Amino acid sequence: MPSHDEFETFARKKGLPIAFARLLVDAGFSLPNEDREENYSDWMVHHYDEVRHLAGLEPLPPLTGVIGKARDDLQVFNVLVTIMDFTTSRSTNPGIKEAWVKMKRELEAHLDGH
Repeated sequence: MPSHDEFETFARKKGLPIAFARLLVDAGFSLPNEDREENYSDWMVHHYDEVRHLAGLEPLPPLTGVIGKARDDLQVFNVLVTIMDFTTSRSTNPGIKEAWVKMKRELEAHLDGH
């Protein structure tokens, strides 16, 4: 298990809450180190369902039958929404919660426009 400093360094570099970094590791992600550089966003594309489950977040609609660029775009959207939902659900600061909710709405509107 990574140390608190390793979680903090990773979270700070990626702009994530430390609790989210811990959640990624609980879901099977290996924090990068000097021997290995793993991209958490690439990993999340394939594991956001498990991350959501471990965080107690509602599942997202399945991507069954979605192919090509549309599937790629939805997977990236689902990663972003997972981070937003996690942060919103854990934040105690009303301003931060409101900002994340607004950002999620804007992202959803952008996706609906395409």
